[in-house]
Amino acid sequence: MKATAEQQLGILIRNVHPLLIAITDGYGYDPGDSDLDDEQSINVRMTLADYRRAYRLLQEVRKSEGATV
Repeated sequence: MKATAEQQLGILIRNVHPLLIAITDGYGYDPGDSDLDDEQSINVRMTLADYRRAYRLLQEVRKSEGATV
């Protein structure tokens, strides 16, 4: 049985949501940062488990796009 578009979206949200939390929690945003911050690199800390989850999800996205990992 193939998942509907709504089910696929739910799965995507379930998989991406923890990663977005890990990324946003991994950087201490300071509202006083320069307006040029959009052009500057930042460092984000996350657990190895979150990184592995992101990497697996990236592989799945690349497979669905037909690209090689």
